[in-house]
Amino acid sequence: MRRRYIFRGTVQHVGLRYRAVSAASRMKVTGWIRNLPDGTVLMEAQGPEDMLDSLAAGILDTRYGRIEVSFAEIPEEAEEGTFRVKLN
Repeated sequence: MRRRYIFRGTVQHVGLRYRAVSAASRMKVTGWIRNLPDGTVLMEAQGPEDMLDSLAAGILDTRYGRIEVSFAEIPEEAEEGTFRVKLN
């Protein structure tokens, strides 16, 4: 399963992307995450549904303020081996 997430709120300059990379690596989830110019963070993640739910919950559990998330299921990517911060 693959999902595209958009995180809104206090999501940039608080370590959210690197928390996501660390958690995704532990969970064997693949994909990427990046900041967008409008102040949101976009993430695509692929793995078992329960792992994607855990990943999103971990990102939302923060002391930096309220974070809102929306997501949609999207087609899976073939041969994606890691989860990374995407710079562009």
